[in-house]
Amino acid sequence: MIQKAMVYPVPSLVGACMVLTILLQVSIAHAVTMRYALIIGNDIGTDEDGTEPFPRLLHAKQEARRLRQQLINVASFDSSPSRTRLLQNATRDAVVKAFRELSLQRERDSRLIADVESMFLLYYSGHGLSGRLLLADGPLPAKKLTQLFNDVGADFSIGVFDACYSGSLDTLLQKKGIRPTRGLNMVKELPEHVLSTKGSIWFVSSGADQPSYEDKQIGGVFTHYFIEALNSARFEGPGITLDGIWQYARAKTVAYTVRHNRHQVPEQFVSKLHSKAPVYFSFPNADGARIILSEKMHGKFALSHADGHLVKFFDKKAGAPKEIVVFPGKIELFTFGNSKLKDRLVVQLDAGETLVIHSERDCAPASRVGERVDTLFSKGMGVDSTIRASTIKPGTSFIFGSGYDFSLASYKMLHPRHRFFVPLRFDWQKWFAAAKAGFGYDGRNYPELAYEARMALAGISSGRRTSFKTFDASLGVALLGGKIWQKFKGREKFKSKGWEIQFNVEAGMLLTAGNGRWLSELSCYIGSIYSTGTGDKARYTVHLAGGLALSIFFRGV
Repeated sequence: MIQKAMVYPVPSLVGACMVLTILLQVSIAHAVTMRYALIIGNDIGTDEDGTEPFPRLLHAKQEARRLRQQLINVASFDSSPSRTRLLQNATRDAVVKAFRELSLQRERDSRLIADVESMFLLYYSGHGLSGRLLLADGPLPAKKLTQLFNDVGADFSIGVFDACYSGSLDTLLQKKGIRPTRGLNMVKELPEHVLSTKGSIWFVSSGADQPSYEDKQIGGVFTHYFIEALNSARFEGPGITLDGIWQYARAKTVAYTVRHNRHQVPEQFVSKLHSKAPVYFSFPNADGARIILSEKMHGKFALSHADGHLVKFFDKKAGAPKEIVVFPGKIELFTFGNSKLKDRLVVQLDAGETLVIHSERDCAPASRVGERVDTLFSKGMGVDSTIRASTIKPGTSFIFGSGYDFSLASYKMLHPRHRFFVPLRFDWQKWFAAAKAGFGYDGRNYPELAYEARMALAGISSGRRTSFKTFDASLGVALLGGKIWQKFKGREKFKSKGWEIQFNVEAGMLLTAGNGRWLSELSCYIGSIYSTGTGDKARYTVHLAGGLALSIFFRGV
């Protein structure tokens, strides 16, 4: 790996094993930003004479794989090797070829989408010496690296060099890059136009007179916490800013090395910084809105959200819908055909909304309870048909239907077990309130007593729903009351027996069919019941009651 002594700003920096350069620009929040990365992990480092001047590393390949996966997971780097490339024990030809292929991919993307900015990241974990990267078959000089950076032509260029030289493993922490040889000076030797004239921020893993350390389990300490920061640093706005990642990694590195009786303080260098807005680098929790492409939609697409910070290319085949979770705000959907941009749809999504892209041949999108659908039209999108863009928004639903309830209570109570009712229900986003009216029936035969019971009932309930992929679960409370009549065996008329009051806790599962209009709910409940007994002179008592109910609804709104 590049020895720390080989990467220094001014006039020298001994022990710097991590350099991160990122270009910033004032209009970053207004354009689409594509991200590209070349990630190299080399356990083997060979010099010009064909020898390996340092022992083979233990962590370089592992760190490279780990960083690549984290960049894909939370930092919006594309999972395709054409845009996020991983090389292990790379040769010089392999590195040059990878740079060239990434450059060609960036050019193809810029032709597809106008007003696109690009960010390029190079991560190298391996040996280095005297201004050159030691690759598997020989060194890559700084001048060649400069040329490769320049040829990529990205608007933002990021260089991350974890130059760790592993010594003996008889202690927990091993010094990295312990030979203070004058080497690659990224600030002086890389021309400014490689990095852009908009400005740069440099993070180095230690001060000019400090070594950087490697843990024999987690690898480079600063690298470990830099990767961790992509997911764990403090959120600001839609994601984690570059400055937030730096503050997290720096604090954690200092604390860790102090605990192990070492002293390592990462440093930051800023040059010609012109950005007026924070640079969002990591987005661990893209949430709040959704994009759904319907079953019949197919082709090549790109999606931009989080004010252009996040861009995803993907192919969609007919036969199954595709759902993507996005940040609320400005959403841009690009459709391509014959390697050309066909159309660009721009919409504004608020938190909790869903944008459904579907063709005229598709059925209208099915909204769920507590939602409503607004449909827009956009001609020229997709393949062979006019495309409809429908927004599913939180709203109010009014549903009504019929149901059956089987209720159990103590046999000593006059309580009709079979109850039929008509429910009316209002759902507002995740909350619901309902009223129902109906009648109950029961007939009992005991050795000394046989009777029939009738009941006129009414009730109210309220609670909250939680939506899952295929159903909604609800939890609420209900209060029911009813008038009871009873007729004993051998008597001709029903006689009033009084009132029944029931308080329940209810849990239900709501299923949707028929484009979201027809619903069925299976619910169970348990509670207390206050009612009279079955005999002529029985008193009112309180007992435990429970039951199951099945309801069929039609959603009117």
